[in-house]
Amino acid sequence: SAVGIVEIASGCMSECTFCQTKLAKGDLQSYRIGDIVRQVKTEISEGCSEVWLTSTDNGCYGFDINTDLPELVNTVSEIPEKFFVRVGMMNPMYMSRIRNNLLKSFENNKVFKFLHIPVQSGSDKVLNDMKRGHTAETFRDVTQRFRDKFEKFTISTDIIVGFPTETKEDFEKTTELLEETRPDVVNLSRYSQRPGTDAAEMVQIDVSEVKRRSKIAYELISKISKENNQKWVGWKGEVLFDEEFENQVRGRNFAYKPIFVNEEPKIGEISSVEITDATNHSLIGRIIN
Repeated sequence: SAVGIVEIASGCMSECTFCQTKLAKGDLQSYRIGDIVRQVKTEISEGCSEVWLTSTDNGCYGFDINTDLPELVNTVSEIPEKFFVRVGMMNPMYMSRIRNNLLKSFENNKVFKFLHIPVQSGSDKVLNDMKRGHTAETFRDVTQRFRDKFEKFTISTDIIVGFPTETKEDFEKTTELLEETRPDVVNLSRYSQRPGTDAAEMVQIDVSEVKRRSKIAYELISKISKENNQKWVGWKGEVLFDEEFENQVRGRNFAYKPIFVNEEPKIGEISSVEITDATNHSLIGRIIN
């Protein structure tokens, strides 16, 4: 793989009612920017051309050491070699604090035009019950601003269907949010009880109803993904072939779109590619000289 994974913090500042990570990892501890930069330089010197900045929640990075994510992204982007940066998952909760500076950080060509912001539900009542600390509007706002600024921008999110307090109306708000914001990637999961979490103590929704909602969400997500991907057909540009996936070498373009070609590129290779087709999971193209 051409990917180097650099952890930027441990723990987080949230207390979501469905999550065990907090129980396991505790409070936020951000690593210093200088230490992270050194680690990134090491990964590059060892042959990585793509670096992932990851933690439980990148959104609150640095709040405990008087810095923040945009400053980290700016500093890492200043490393002179040719490489790409993927900014990892961040909760929408802290977006209002860092959003404007983050929009500026993303102007750098080294930064993939990609954000993973898990919204979990389109219903503010359910989000409140989950103790998510954000509203559906926060997610709408971020999606809109990044897409307005960068014409092609990939939004990835997570949805949980069947949280114990989710009514049919709440679920409809989730499907409405998906239709309105049209995220490129949605990690869909059915709510499951995690021992030791607050939500596990609540009255659970009937399994058949959770399945019904999950099927509706899945079909909608597949439709949106496919329509989003089809807009890329005809695009030409640079693709970094970064890892092997199901016995094929997979590449990524500037918007972190997964791309497969008929040729057999080497991992770490950067090629010009023309997109000729799209599925709901990836783009298909050919290498052009």
